[in-house]
Amino acid sequence: MGRSSLVRVAWTLALAGSLGVGIWAFFSPRGFYESLATYPPYNPHLLRDIGAFNFGIGMTLLAALRFRDALLVALTGAAGAAVAHVLSHLIDRGEGGRATDPYVLALFAVLLVASAVVRSREIRARSWMRGSGSGLIKG
Repeated sequence: MGRSSLVRVAWTLALAGSLGVGIWAFFSPRGFYESLATYPPYNPHLLRDIGAFNFGIGMTLLAALRFRDALLVALTGAAGAAVAHVLSHLIDRGEGGRATDPYVLALFAVLLVASAVVRSREIRARSWMRGSGSGLIKG
């Protein structure tokens, strides 16, 4: 197996594993706990958070396939994780934590999403000024 094949296989496995674990743990924390993460005590919020952050890893891997800019890739993955993390706290509101957690986390998620949008626009503007296409998407 050549290096390119190895990279493709590793990327595919990492993507499937990250998104699979992320979606499973987020949407079915009890099933995830009973099948894979049998570390007592059962804590559905913690498992949803694990799902959220695994989802963010998967988003980062997808973004790396799509975008040329490393900072945009990182911001896209972090934004995906942050948004899922907010949803986790909204679902589990009243189960613990602070009443302000969803709001603080939502502000952070908005900051990351906005930063990814701004970065994307910066890249497009720079590329347009050079006359080199969008410079954003791998072609």
